[in-house]
Amino acid sequence: MIVNEIDATVQRLVQLQRILEKLSGAFDKQLDLSLEKYTRNFQNRNISVMEFVDFVSSYLENKKNLIDRKEQYLKTIEELQYVIGKDI
Repeated sequence: MIVNEIDATVQRLVQLQRILEKLSGAFDKQLDLSLEKYTRNFQNRNISVMEFVDFVSSYLENKKNLIDRKEQYLKTIEELQYVIGKDI
């Protein structure tokens, strides 16, 4: 039934929006700040190449997860628009 599909899509959208609100703001800024600090420490030779590479790997993984969540959110919006037949 179309009403159930709309309800399920809206619930997914709300859930993804909550996740994004938690991740996007302070978390995203903190990640970027940490990258700057690690880069500076690496340039000043305060950390090893291995430590820097390990951090960058974690940084990229976290950024990818954030981008994946944003992609899910946008796809869910598109799905909802398709189901209701209107842009939102």
